Amino acid sequence: MTNTIRELNRLFVSNAPFHQKSDELIEIVCDTLRVIKLDEIKHDDLCLYLLDMSNYKIKLSARTLVIVPNPDICEGDEVKFIVNEVKRIINLGFRSFSGTTQGNQTSIPDNFIDQITFILHFNHDRTFSFLQDDPLYNIVAMGQKEIESFVHSEFPRRMFIKAIKDRLSLTRISAFRYLGPVGDEMFYGRKLEINKILSSDRSFAVVGSRGIGKTSLIQHLYRLIQKEYSLIRGEKWGKPVIFFNCLNITDVSVVAEAIVREISNDTSDILHKTNFSLRDFFKKMYEWHGCRIIIFLDEVDALVPTPSGKKFFSEINAACDQGFLRVILSGYRDLLKDVVNREGSFFNFLETIRLKELEERDAKNLILEPMEELGISFKEKTEVIDHLLIYSGCYPRILQFYCQNLIEHLEKENKSVISMDDVITIEKSKNMVNHLVDIFMSSADKLDQLFVFSALSLPRKFTIEQLHEKIRVDFSEKGLPINLYMVDQGIEQLELSNIIERKGNEINFSYIILPKLLNEYVDVQYRSELLMNDFEVVSKLKEST
Repeated sequence: MTNTIRELNRLFVSNAPFHQKSDELIEIVCDTLRVIKLDEIKHDDLCLYLLDMSNYKIKLSARTLVIVPNPDICEGDEVKFIVNEVKRIINLGFRSFSGTTQGNQTSIPDNFIDQITFILHFNHDRTFSFLQDDPLYNIVAMGQKEIESFVHSEFPRRMFIKAIKDRLSLTRISAFRYLGPVGDEMFYGRKLEINKILSSDRSFAVVGSRGIGKTSLIQHLYRLIQKEYSLIRGEKWGKPVIFFNCLNITDVSVVAEAIVREISNDTSDILHKTNFSLRDFFKKMYEWHGCRIIIFLDEVDALVPTPSGKKFFSEINAACDQGFLRVILSGYRDLLKDVVNREGSFFNFLETIRLKELEERDAKNLILEPMEELGISFKEKTEVIDHLLIYSGCYPRILQFYCQNLIEHLEKENKSVISMDDVITIEKSKNMVNHLVDIFMSSADKLDQLFVFSALSLPRKFTIEQLHEKIRVDFSEKGLPINLYMVDQGIEQLELSNIIERKGNEINFSYIILPKLLNEYVDVQYRSELLMNDFEVVSKLKEST
């Protein structure tokens, strides 16, 4: 530590060239905070660095952007130039900045707008402090005094986070995220699934309900495998490991073109050449890269049932069978149906992993570690944590929602301690009700929703026979036919959607806050009547009998 302080003091008074001083500053910061520099871009007036800060449980990641401006231009109108350049880089991406790239080439998404960006500068004053008032950007500017404060501290990590908290609100730096996938800094659990996929040569289908963490898992696996492959060839040869999100894509040619372009770096229209074969292409790329190609395709449900999708995946299967290719797919109902259907593209080909709730230990860590990083503690800790785990069912999306809303509530109340009263306040909020009802409505089709509404009046744990009888009575009262096979199919879908859990003959709701909120805040009777008069539901029921 003494040597580091001495080096920093020497650096601040040094007349060394700007680039050299900038590199030395980043080296000291990385050494002090125990983080790794991934990449850099040099320019006359600005030096840009990507740091891997994914071990911090705040809004930092493996692509944290740090900008060091030349101290000679940190005055007057030149500050405006720096500010505009910083915003342009954040908006358009790391490599949009005109300069000479040095260091390692990294395959990193280039949009930093949702992450914290740092400006480290060699001035004593807070030249860039006004940037922190811009609500569109999470920018933290640290001058000489602030850098010295955490480098000289006995607990640099703690002081560094404090410096960030002094500049940005808790809500803005919180890493909790309930919409979309999480980065490595907020990825918890799934060790069994990860080990199973990494220790096998097989191809896999990762299935589960929306928000259960499929995308987070396969993106995490993608990053792990990408690091393993990083020494093979270089970007100019294309990439032997690629990730593509197929959400809302129904034209399979879009996916095929993206795969060809990423693996081969070929931007020509080779897909439409005469006698082009995907299987032959994968064989050529296998030989070209000197390793098997690995493709991650996320959210493939819309592609699976289409005729062009079946042809596309049959070629994928052929390339996998011959050892040129390996695929890891994620999806929901359509993918699972295809895997278990004898006529499906993936029958007896993909090994299935069904994602469910987190293990209790991992769910606890997901709550506690980021909260502690933010300096937030708990009153009646055991009671609060147990309540969150039970009511969320250890469902990651709901836990993240709870925690982010608790942080917003604490900030509004100017508190740093979470109590049981705070949790109850969140559960009664309109946000919580709308969010959980939205999860339920998007995960269950209309008929499955009716089955759930029938189950709401049953005990917390009920049997399949009890549910059969309750549904039969409810539907008979409306003059609607029902058969038990359809009910059992609905139970299977609700289980896949993580709305219910089944152990043998016994059923209960996966996260018990859902029936509580539906009963207290939703007009279930009115919604049931609407659904029972819905043309789609009535037609389905009549067809089934």
